[in-house]
Amino acid sequence: DSAGVPSGCTEDTLTAVYNDLESVEKLFEAYGKEIAAVIVEPAGANMGVVLPEKGFLEGLRRICTEHGSLLIFDEVITGFRLGLSGAQGYYGIEPDLTTFGKIIGGGMPVGAYGGRKEIMEMVAPAGPVYQAGTLSGNPVAMAAGLAQIRLLRDTPGFYEELHKKSGRLFTGMEEILKEAEKLGAAPNPIGAESKYELIPMFYRISGTFRKADPTLEKRMIRINPMRAGADTILRIIKTSIERVKVCL
Repeated sequence: DSAGVPSGCTEDTLTAVYNDLESVEKLFEAYGKEIAAVIVEPAGANMGVVLPEKGFLEGLRRICTEHGSLLIFDEVITGFRLGLSGAQGYYGIEPDLTTFGKIIGGGMPVGAYGGRKEIMEMVAPAGPVYQAGTLSGNPVAMAAGLAQIRLLRDTPGFYEELHKKSGRLFTGMEEILKEAEKLGAAPNPIGAESKYELIPMFYRISGTFRKADPTLEKRMIRINPMRAGADTILRIIKTSIERVKVCL
């Protein structure tokens, strides 16, 4: 629900529970072939960081295939962070359509979607579905995106080094936060089998920290060890926690 969104805009939308295949199956039992598509973040990032439980994405793929519905992955956040093939490559699930944000433009303003040939051929000028955008094919964004992709592709061991540094970061954070847990601080990483797999990770300040500064609840620190270095970030976190303690 959001202010300014008329009910008519959402009346054709159904909501299932993430990581709950039974809730998805119940909707398909009730609405069957009326469901055109299932749209999901393969690793939830707009509700904190919630990883897919084992079998969840596979279950969505199976259900959509059985009912003739499209499976759409929202990879606006996960795209390129897990690897060049995004979360779908990382988890080994092939969606019918995928959406991307500015990540494909090296941070420049652009968005894109793509999928199976027979679906994309429905889009104009090949098909009847019209779509256009002010920044579609912007040359600066496309040049930046290609430069980024080539860098990721051609840098030997880039993602291995990324995971190694994130592992150092998370291990250090666990050590620091053993004491800080009493204040309500905790790391919230995103990854797969190992909780050290992927950065950026998101560090939320909550609980008792709100007493020191109510605005902390709305803040989020984005941590990227590939830029600052794990040791530098750990030092900053430790100093920040000590400062918050003084305020309590």
